[in-house]
Order: sequence, then C-alpha cells, then structure tokens
Amino acid sequence: MITKQSIDAFLNEKNIALIGVSAKKKNFGRSLIPELQKRNHTVFLVHPDSKEIDGIQCISSIKELPNEVNAIHISVSKDNTEKLLDEIVQSNIDHIWIQQMSETQNIIDTLSATNKNFIYKQCLFMFMEPVKGIHSFHRGLKSLFGKLPK
Repeated sequence: MITKQSIDAFLNEKNIALIGVSAKKKNFGRSLIPELQKRNHTVFLVHPDSKEIDGIQCISSIKELPNEVNAIHISVSKDNTEKLLDEIVQSNIDHIWIQQMSETQNIIDTLSATNKNFIYKQCLFMFMEPVKGIHSFHRGLKSLFGKLPK
C-alpha cells in the first residue's frame, strides 16, 4: 500500500536516479531534473544510448549506478518498464517510483512482492514541496476525492 510515509521515504533520499530522461526538451523525465536539484537531490541519469543530458553524465544501466543511489524514478513506456523489471528487482535500490501510466499489473504484482518501497500510479510532481501550478490543482482534486495517500 502506498502511504504518505512511503512517499516521504522516497523523497528523503539524497541521490535519485531517473530513467526516462531524453534529449527532447519537452520530456517528462527531463522536467524532473531541475525540480529535484532545487530540492537538493543529486540526480543520476540512466540512459542506454546517451552520454550526457543537461550536463549530467548518463549511466547505461541500473546495475552500473553507484552504491549511494538508493532511489529510482521510472517514466518510460509500459513495455520498456517491463524490460527493466528483472534489473529493478535484482538491484540494491530500495525505493522505486514508477510514474503513472508506466506500470502494468505484472510490474505491480512483481514489485509488490519484494521488500522494496514501491510507489506507482502517482505523479512525483504532486509530492515535491512546494507543489505548484497544475500539479497543485491535481493534488487538490485528489485530496478532495480522498485519493491522496495517507
């Protein structure tokens, strides 16, 4: 079950890896970089084909992440998330956030059966304080309808 405590545990990690960042300027994963950095997170990028994005060196796979990375956010297609599933499960990373629309029932079942802090069907932007703009509006709606994790 996803709770406010599990979300806070993810956000309390200093080092966060991102999968789903591309060279495209209007890329969801890429928009997370400055927001996480503003909140004093060190961002690591996992991208199999890019050497660098926004001045950050890319790492080609999850297993190549340094040991100090204990949280990962994934915002790729469901098919690509499925392809990463074994590597995610086998990793030493304890905090996994799969952005809404990037998960399948198989991913949910598999990661829920682990001891990892697994967050899904949630938007990271709605929990990075201070929440602004459209994310604040969406958060307000979720709260109004009792859908925010407690």
